[in-house]
Amino acid sequence: MHNIAVLNTDKNLCTQVKQVGAGYVVTEFDVIVPEFDFNLVGKSYDVNTGFTEYVAPQPELIPIIINSVSNTLTGFEDGPNQYTVAELTDVIATGTLAVADSKFRVPFKRDDGAIRFMVAEVVGGVFTLTMNFKTGGKWIVNQELVNSSYPAPVFGITEQTFMVI
Repeated sequence: MHNIAVLNTDKNLCTQVKQVGAGYVVTEFDVIVPEFDFNLVGKSYDVNTGFTEYVAPQPELIPIIINSVSNTLTGFEDGPNQYTVAELTDVIATGTLAVADSKFRVPFKRDDGAIRFMVAEVVGGVFTLTMNFKTGGKWIVNQELVNSSYPAPVFGITEQTFMVI
């Protein structure tokens, strides 16, 4: 008797474990394993490293690139991707986003958990986000927030922090 782990057609994932007799012809999709172990099902397989936990490939995210932010207040020690802005003032972030022309809502989260939406528009690959914070506080937008209305992440963005005074 032999213990066999059966691989998928890409030969990288175990789909079945079985015991076979002496007359069984081992195929290119079979790996002889020392023990009959159902825990191999669903594991990744590599000829050099053997069986490991399967990690689903992550989709490539469409990057939202912020090139500039207007109407920021000067004289503050803002770090990278951090901006100090005034309440009730239009702040415009521009950059690039490789999607079809569209308009959509971008959620921002304040340090107290409040979420507000700002309007973004893409025209010809140019991304414009118009923000007008009605209340002060620390507001952020990040990858989790911009993808919160999608079943799986679509966009990538470096966290942006707005200190609203």
